[in-house]
Amino acid sequence: MDEVIRKVVAMGLPGVILVIVMATTGLAGGAAIVSALAFLGGPAGMLGGIAVLGFTGVLGDLLTKIGLELFLMRIYEERAKTESVENLCREIDGLPLISTELKDKVKRIIEKKFLFVLVGRTGVGKSSTINNLLGSQVAKVGDYEATTMSATLYRHEINGLKLAIVDTPGLCDELEEVGNDQQYLELINSKTTQMDSMLFVSRLDETRVTSDEKRGIKLISENLGTKVWDYSVIVFTFANSVPASRYQEALDKRTELIRHEIAKYIGEDKAGKIPSVAVDNQSKTTPDGKTWLGEFFTKVFMRASESGSLPFAAAMKDSLTSSSGEARIDLDDKQKAEVNKKINKLLIGGLAYGGAVVGQIFGPGGIIVGGLLGSAVGLWMELDRRRNA
Repeated sequence: MDEVIRKVVAMGLPGVILVIVMATTGLAGGAAIVSALAFLGGPAGMLGGIAVLGFTGVLGDLLTKIGLELFLMRIYEERAKTESVENLCREIDGLPLISTELKDKVKRIIEKKFLFVLVGRTGVGKSSTINNLLGSQVAKVGDYEATTMSATLYRHEINGLKLAIVDTPGLCDELEEVGNDQQYLELINSKTTQMDSMLFVSRLDETRVTSDEKRGIKLISENLGTKVWDYSVIVFTFANSVPASRYQEALDKRTELIRHEIAKYIGEDKAGKIPSVAVDNQSKTTPDGKTWLGEFFTKVFMRASESGSLPFAAAMKDSLTSSSGEARIDLDDKQKAEVNKKINKLLIGGLAYGGAVVGQIFGPGGIIVGGLLGSAVGLWMELDRRRNA
């Protein structure tokens, strides 16, 4: 595989077009070359040479095994080592025959970006919660008074992934300063051109959805679009403020109340699918005695955008695996299976061969994959090994 990748990378755009034509049309050999040249508008380097004819057979076999998505991600990640990411993204936008969704996935691998948006009242623990998830002091932890009256953007990098965290203090607060809603939303919109995950954070020990939270849900839904809820997780903080005897009841009831409020804008069916999780930033466990960080990561990962999920999982590999001792984020068997299944799907798309082929091609004896894609493959293989151990 490594030799095939190197040949396609050396061709540049003509090689990419040839790969796409073969994968989407089923053409091979000279017919694939003629079709690729038609998209390119004439002779283009190696595609005009007879040497490519023999190469198309090998290329076709590899495409059959691993699929177009993984192949394109690998090609562009390799090209990004020596070419401008900005130029490559423009090239990807102009590629024929493939979907916008696939273009976004490929661009995310080389852009190495992931965007969180935090929504919730001041003092509910938004910053501490995201810091615990990422294992770093990324967002500023303030007191119980708003430290700023504007959307705040925090930047951080984990294993090559550029993380951006947009905090929205005041959006769900009944503050004296009124009339700032539009300013907040404009600031959020300017910083959230591609949202990957939204955390709606509220305290578990509250007994109702407060009027300011209702206002925040309304503003988000009407101004940012209902699509943002597709990437959302409801996070309840201060879990241990609730007695163990009432914990599950409180979690179920609070989830029901917030989902009901969101349902006013997106419908009961979609709102009912938004997952919730209880956390406590002062303890590793919730009142039921279970550790919460693994469940929190799993729900965030499973709800994250399609294009951002793979880079995020790859960046978190070191937190999820450990060669010795316990991983920082310890997943139980069910969580491992869920995460593994989604990574499998993201790596191979709908390919019938399954994730075993990914392990075969990228494992021992296969190509040495670097960067985010290599980390994602490594995480998939490690979770599969641990799950079946």
